[in-house]
Parts: sequence; structure tokens; C-alpha cells
Amino acid sequence: MKLRIPAFILKYFQPRSTDPEVAFRERTIRITVVLLIVLLSLAIFTNVFIFQDFAKGDWNFLIFLVISNVLMIASLLLLERRNVLMAGWMLAFAFLEILVSLALINGYWNALIGPALMLVLLVTALALPRRVLWPFSPLLLCFNQPMAFTPILLCQL
Repeated sequence: MKLRIPAFILKYFQPRSTDPEVAFRERTIRITVVLLIVLLSLAIFTNVFIFQDFAKGDWNFLIFLVISNVLMIASLLLLERRNVLMAGWMLAFAFLEILVSLALINGYWNALIGPALMLVLLVTALALPRRVLWPFSPLLLCFNQPMAFTPILLCQL
């Protein structure tokens, strides 16, 4: 049995731009944002109705999920208004917010920080044009600097 994807879904994910570079960024942003809105909404649902962390007075994770979801929705709305550059910046800022929130909630040396940082760099490189990557890169490299020297420090112990 062949899986058939409805035409309106295929039409939604087709880029509106005719420039190949902008069309690639638009398609990447559109797929990433829709996927993450669904995943973050499911995480909010499970946090509220299954785990009920808010009933225990622990609002940190719920607030982190809601802010991330709002930033993703804002990125999607900017994309619908055909402002691909601002949508890319909003997506990069949303992933940076996820990284900082994970570091604040779980601690800097948590195992999720390294993959989250790499995901921020990957999404930023895919969603933004090359000329705007230079202002964003030093911030992420400064955030990752102590992590880069961890294997060297552990070998000297």
C-alpha cells in the first residue's frame, strides 16, 4: 500500500519564492517549525495532563515549552508574511532559547547541552543566509568554549 500525502499538505510545504537559495531556506524553516510546533504542543499536553508538574509548583519546564512554542508560531507567521529572513532569525532565536533554557533548568554540564548546541548551529546555518551567520557564531562559540576543553581537562586528571 502506497502512502498518499494530501495535496494541500504538499502545497503548503512548497516554497513561494522563486530564488533557489531563499526557497531552500523557506522550505527548511517551514518543515522545521511545523514539526517542532507539533512536538512542543505534545510536550505541553503531557506536561499539563499526564505529569502535572505545575501542580507540584514546578513551572520551569512548562514555561520553557510555552515560550519555545510561541517563538515557533511567530516564526511561522513571519514566514506566511513572506519575510523569510526574519523568520530565520526567529527560528534561530527559538533554538537559542531552547539551548539556554536547557542549560538553566538542567545545568550546564548536562548531556543534552552539547547536542542542543549543535542543533542550534545546524538550524542557524540552514535557516539564515551566509552573510548573517558571522554575528551569530561568536555567541554560540562562547557558550560552547568550556565544553570544548572538557576532554583535555579530563585526560590530565
